[in-house]
Amino acid sequence: MKPMMVCMRVVALLLTFGGCSAGLDADTGDQGGDPYTALEAQWQRKGVQVEPAAEVVQPFFTVKGRVVRLDGKEVQLFVFPSNAEASKDATKIFTQGAQTVHDLKLQYGIPHFYRKGRVIVLYIGEDERTMQILDGALGRQFLGGSGPEGMGGCYICN
Repeated sequence: MKPMMVCMRVVALLLTFGGCSAGLDADTGDQGGDPYTALEAQWQRKGVQVEPAAEVVQPFFTVKGRVVRLDGKEVQLFVFPSNAEASKDATKIFTQGAQTVHDLKLQYGIPHFYRKGRVIVLYIGEDERTMQILDGALGRQFLGGSGPEGMGGCYICN
C-alpha cells in the first residue's frame, strides 16, 4: 500500500476516534463558552503571551478563522458549529486541500494541524515552543510535520 494511502487511513481513524487532553471539552471543543476565550485563558495561565491579530480564510474550511500570536508566533484558530462539521472539514484537507497545504509548505513552512472537538488550529512553522503550547492545549497534531522533539505526525506535503 502506498505511504500516502496509509497516512490518509491513519488520519481518518484519528479524526474519528482521536483522544483529547485536558483543557477543552471533548465533545464541543470548549468549556461551555467561546472556545477562543477558553484557549486564550488556558495559554495565558501557562505564561504564554497571547495577542489576537486578524481574521483568516483557508479554502479547505467552511468557517473563517482568527489569527492569534502565541509568544509572537502566528497560529490560525478555526471554530466550527459542531464536532461533526470540524471532522468533515478536517477530512477536506486531504480531498480538497492537499495542493493548498503543499503550497503553504513551499511558501511559508511546514504546516501543523491540531484538532480538539470543534476546534482546528493550523500552525505553519517549526518553532518547538509553539508546537509544545499547541500540543499541551489540543493534543498531538493530526496532520503535518514531525512535531516537537520528533513526536510524529503524518506528512502529506513532502
